[in-house]
Amino acid sequence: MRNVHSEVAILSALSSAPIERLRDTWSRVPKSRRRTFHTLWELLCCPHETDTDCPTSKMEKVFSSKPFHQSVSLRSSQGEA
Repeated sequence: MRNVHSEVAILSALSSAPIERLRDTWSRVPKSRRRTFHTLWELLCCPHETDTDCPTSKMEKVFSSKPFHQSVSLRSSQGEA
């Protein structure tokens, strides 16, 4: 998982009311994929928050409990004068 914010954005979009109303579409998604989606959603959500207002505090706890280093270099050191 390299980009938690993108994952949260995708999960939030898939959980939005207009998408949730697409019952026929969701019924065509394989159960294993729906299970994966719900597992990820539960991982990212706080149990005391509603599904529509779900912060990423569980993921923040996961990353804060273990050393986590993110590269912030925007340019390569090769070829620079």
